[in-house]
Amino acid sequence: MTPKELDILILFLDCADDYSNICTLDNKKCVALALGFRDKNTLNNYIKKLKDKGVFTLKRNCYTLNKLLNPTNGDVQISISWR
Repeated sequence: MTPKELDILILFLDCADDYSNICTLDNKKCVALALGFRDKNTLNNYIKKLKDKGVFTLKRNCYTLNKLLNPTNGDVQISISWR
């Protein structure tokens, strides 16, 4: 993830009350305001990038947070090794 995508994810986590539908209109307004985005399509482009990278999943027209990234699931450790 790029630093900007990480910032957007953190803001969505801060703005959202419920991670089962993280990209609600209110959450998007909160994130766009915090980042100073004037065009709504700018944030939508980042949401699509996060979906393509598996951070968000789209089910029944609702964006949910990937289960591995959901802070309510407790501690998650990811280890990456290069060979």
